[in-house]
Amino acid sequence: MKYQAVVFDLFGTLVDQFYKAEHESLLSEMAMALAAPQRDFAYQWVGTYDQRATGAFPSLEANIEQICRSLHVNVKAAQISEAARRMLDFTRQTLLPRPDAVETLAELRVLGYKIGLISNCSSVVPDLWRETPSWALLKLACMRSSFEHPTKMPMLRVMRNGTGLRFQH
Repeated sequence: MKYQAVVFDLFGTLVDQFYKAEHESLLSEMAMALAAPQRDFAYQWVGTYDQRATGAFPSLEANIEQICRSLHVNVKAAQISEAARRMLDFTRQTLLPRPDAVETLAELRVLGYKIGLISNCSSVVPDLWRETPSWALLKLACMRSSFEHPTKMPMLRVMRNGTGLRFQH
């Protein structure tokens, strides 16, 4: 059987996993920008991941604002913007392609394979991923995001609908 496409996950495949200590440090910085209790903010941030990954929040800022409301922390728009900026900067850094990723994607394209990307992620990841060098090499923009496909992996239905290909596993 000749394969027609290669579908990648994102984290740990095309980009490295981020380290827990770095993420915890980021959450502390976000909490400080919001004048929120660091431990409580981090707990709620982690606790709202499934909501972020399935489109419950219309934006990163809405998620931050909801956490602040639940913590009874009054924040200004500038504080929310600063916390969101820190998260976006961190996420942008985590999306740097692994050294072999661009070369691998380019080679697969030369060999005639369609390429797709499906990953559990928050809504900010697809937009930031589109800024990376690897994005141009993806023939199928099959990235699962909060706004596009509110479901989490495994999601064979999303792969079928997004590619038009028949999948076997």
